[in-house]
Amino acid sequence: MSSFNITRRKVTSFAAVAALGSLPWPATSQSKPDRLTIRYGYLPVPTVPLYAAIAHDLFEKENLDVQLVKFTSGPATFQAMQAGSVDAGQGGIGTYFMGTTRGLEIRWVYTYGDYSPIEGLVVKKGSAVRDFKDLKGKKVTYASGSSQHLAHLIALRKAGMNISDVDAVPLAPPQGLAAVLNGDVEAGWFWDPFVSQAIDKGATRIINNKELGALDPFGFAVTTKFLSDPKNVAGIGRMIRAMAEGQRRFAADPGPTMEKIRTITGIDDKLAQQIIKGVEWYEPQAQLDVRHPLSLAEPNNFGRGASQYLKDRVEDPAILAQLITKRGDIAAFIDNRPLNAAFVR
Repeated sequence: MSSFNITRRKVTSFAAVAALGSLPWPATSQSKPDRLTIRYGYLPVPTVPLYAAIAHDLFEKENLDVQLVKFTSGPATFQAMQAGSVDAGQGGIGTYFMGTTRGLEIRWVYTYGDYSPIEGLVVKKGSAVRDFKDLKGKKVTYASGSSQHLAHLIALRKAGMNISDVDAVPLAPPQGLAAVLNGDVEAGWFWDPFVSQAIDKGATRIINNKELGALDPFGFAVTTKFLSDPKNVAGIGRMIRAMAEGQRRFAADPGPTMEKIRTITGIDDKLAQQIIKGVEWYEPQAQLDVRHPLSLAEPNNFGRGASQYLKDRVEDPAILAQLITKRGDIAAFIDNRPLNAAFVR
């Protein structure tokens, strides 16, 4: 992992993001809250709210020292959070929730958006497969325990197939992509940029995860230890508020944010723009609205919002496939205190 200190330098579409102009922003005449350091484990993907806040020095305006720590996989981030070397970590809500069933002591506080429109199942170049049922008896790869693993389980269930009907080959995305391109497996489940890279080399996407119903809410969680201090809860709220303001500024002028994405992640503008366009970015304040499909407003309500998603689309299939051996505490996993601190006056 590597560190990067940044303090010195459509649900919703971008139209909805532009509506964030009404968000209250602290006046410069107000006294600043105490300085707070947040060690944030990030993945090198073009997360607009994060990089927009960096580009416009919005964390500094909230008196936050947000220290970026780079990771390339969820498991490595989990280990760092459990060890106490980072306070917060970025990733998929389902993957983090499954981690809590294995002892990971974290709470989900914020969802950037849904990445499922830029994810899916691709088949190798020249494959005659165009329907998931045609994969019976064939090799399919995915990252074990990931959102793509969950998408595979959902596809099996929808097709009326058993887990044993497909020869699963769990591989990390770079190795999985190579296996598809080399013809070692018939198909693979990926997120971008791997989907785009596969298609560029002649593969065909036959399933879009959004259309499958395999949503992939992507955001960040914070350790329970860090959230045990009310000042830190308020600080995470300030971080969320800064990112909300960043989204508004990105909608007005993407240039500074794109430069930060290129500098920090190494992703070129063309691919970054493609990914950003494909993601369904959530309006921050809307996550406190009970009508939002991934609402964090009612952690104890398993009939809608994020709690329903976690039960129906994560926990149930994960138990069935023995990805997890016991059910988690969904209501405790969702912590909306930082969102309330950010937006409820």
